[in-house]
Amino acid sequence: MVALAYLMGAFFPDTSYTLAYADLKMDAPIWVRRTAYGRIHETSYTPIWANAHAYLSRKPEVADRIHSTLRPLSTIEFSRLCSRVHGSPLFKAALIRIVESMSSSLVLLPSGLYVALEAITKLDMGGTAGRSTIAKPIRRKVRAALQAALLPFKDNVTPDEYQSMVNKLDNVASVTNKDRLSKPFAKAGATLTDEEKEALLKRDFYLHGSGDHEEGDDRQADLDAFYWGLRVYCLLAILILKPLGYDSRIVNYPKIHESVHGRTLEEEYFRSI
Repeated sequence: MVALAYLMGAFFPDTSYTLAYADLKMDAPIWVRRTAYGRIHETSYTPIWANAHAYLSRKPEVADRIHSTLRPLSTIEFSRLCSRVHGSPLFKAALIRIVESMSSSLVLLPSGLYVALEAITKLDMGGTAGRSTIAKPIRRKVRAALQAALLPFKDNVTPDEYQSMVNKLDNVASVTNKDRLSKPFAKAGATLTDEEKEALLKRDFYLHGSGDHEEGDDRQADLDAFYWGLRVYCLLAILILKPLGYDSRIVNYPKIHESVHGRTLEEEYFRSI
């Protein structure tokens, strides 16, 4: 159900179906009623779409060129997706979060998708995503040198403040969030564009609340949230679908909706993965 929800862009939690029949033979129902006991999350966004004309009805020549390169998920690939959902509660939660984020307001959309990206990065890379590439002996020497430089100031601050500064030295050689989030794409064999790399840099901006409308141009803030949200949605599709063996194209929503967010992009309408 969760795998289908992700692929369809619709999640129906706690939903029952009641079928009524005209006689005891119950050959065919005369009506079906669906009852939802929780909030239904429906969006117009799906990671893949096998009909190029559905998105490019005003660009038939482009649709004709791309259409033959598109395909749906195969039965084996879908089975792999279901197996991963069944075997990982964290992965299942990430897929639900993606659908719920895409059906929410622009205030929540990008931050929810970045949380999902963090979760899938953790699943794909384990404890290696944040591992420094600097050799351990060098890291130890750097940390010792910085501790020595900090020591003369010990009496100028409170014990808690000093300890806080010492603790921060543990992360002095840690990788940046951009490098950490890039690792699962390299592992999957996916090459990121400059705009996709820029989307990884926006992680702190939206996860730490900077994307909230505190001041400035509200409309531009909304357009930015929409654009970067679409970017992260497509990045997530790469990480989710490519390991399944899917080797076709995903819908490139930043390009599809460039007239909405206002950025002119020299990209394909369907991104090859």
